[in-house]
Amino acid sequence: MRIIRLIPLPLLAVCAALATAQTFTLVHVFHGADGARPTGQLTEDSKGNLWGTTMFGGSDGLGAVYKIQEANNKETVLHSFADDADGENPNSGVVFSGDGNLYGTAIGDFTNGFGSVYRLTAPKGEFSVLYDFKGGAMAAQPGQLIAAGHAFYGLATSGGAPFNSGVVFRLNQSGETDVYKFAGGADGSQSSSFVGDSAGNFYGAAGGGDLTCTINGACGVLYKIDSKGVYSVIHVFIGLDGSGPALHAIDAAGNLYGTTTTGGAHGQGTVFELTASGKFTTLYSFTGGSDGGAPE
Repeated sequence: MRIIRLIPLPLLAVCAALATAQTFTLVHVFHGADGARPTGQLTEDSKGNLWGTTMFGGSDGLGAVYKIQEANNKETVLHSFADDADGENPNSGVVFSGDGNLYGTAIGDFTNGFGSVYRLTAPKGEFSVLYDFKGGAMAAQPGQLIAAGHAFYGLATSGGAPFNSGVVFRLNQSGETDVYKFAGGADGSQSSSFVGDSAGNFYGAAGGGDLTCTINGACGVLYKIDSKGVYSVIHVFIGLDGSGPALHAIDAAGNLYGTTTTGGAHGQGTVFELTASGKFTTLYSFTGGSDGGAPE
């Protein structure tokens, strides 16, 4: 697997970029011992260094956290997961908190297999497990984190009994609190991506939704959890507008941007925008040809 850099583009120029020559730089090729199958978001610090995770590889084959220096593209493995002490298979990248340390999640852990949250201190990279998920009525198989003051909000693709369709959770020094449990129907299920705004609202993408949709049983939803914890569905996908959504960004005006892995005009996925006023627009439908398809 490879890490690449592309010249940054405005979000609304993503469609035009498909037809425009870009400057492509190969930054790093993974070889296994330094990580394999990089997953989740890349985090860039103020100096341009990249921080990320690989789901496999590392010294024990169970995943790694790495840093790539902006100045010379040198990769450093900060931690290799070993299962018996610290969990396994990080799948959602890492985030910086206000304390300057790195935080992330692993979908396996050494106590019960429900996943964990870990910390890497800066700049030494000292590793510690902060929390083991319990499953059942609580969260399990955690994914993306968002730092919010001294707490974190996150997504888990399972747990949340009796529905077991995943949860949005809050984690602070007192432990884990479920913010919302997905019921797996019209409200969505197994959310794997979300973003936050400065007002304390969260917006995410999930499966489920319109159960009459013929693509994968249900095409997915976009949802909002406001600063008071009130949940609402803000868009239901029906296939032509995409299926299998992921939410990637929110701009200063509150407009949301994301992709779908299937659906759209050609069944190969889309790039979409949902404005703050609720207007949904398909910005691009992939054809599966030279422009690619099934964006994740």
